[in-house]
Amino acid sequence: MKNILLILFLIIPFFGFISDSSIPKDEQFRKDYNNVAIYNFDTQKWGDWFRADHTFVLNYNARNDVLHVKANGDNFIYKKIGDIGEAYNDDGEHYQYFQALDEEGIRFRFLLFDNPQLGVMMIYSNIKIQFAYF
Repeated sequence: MKNILLILFLIIPFFGFISDSSIPKDEQFRKDYNNVAIYNFDTQKWGDWFRADHTFVLNYNARNDVLHVKANGDNFIYKKIGDIGEAYNDDGEHYQYFQALDEEGIRFRFLLFDNPQLGVMMIYSNIKIQFAYF
C-alpha cells in the first residue's frame, strides 16, 4: 500500500506538466491580417492604411521559418535567423522578434505583437511594413 501511495505521489505532479494548456514554443500557428501600412524612414511618415489580406504561418517548418501568403496569393518563406527575443514598444505593447531573410535574401527584423491591431511589423533599413487586423 505504501508503494502505491508513493507511486501516485510521484506520478500525479508529472501529469501537471503535460497538460493540454502547455504549448511547445515551436508549434505552428497562423495569424491573419487585413490592413497594411508602410513607414518611410526618409520622409519619417507612415502611409495610409490599405485593405489587403495577408496570412503568416509561424514555425512553418523544422527551421521555424515563416510562411507569408500575400494578398495576391503569392507564397514566400522568410528564413528565421538566430533566437527569438521579447520586448515592449514605447506604448507598453508586448512583442516577440527575430532576424530573418526575405525572398530576395535581404535581412530584416520580424516583430510579432500580442495585440492583433498592431499585428506584424517587418523592419528593413529604409522602410517598415506593418500588417494589422481591424
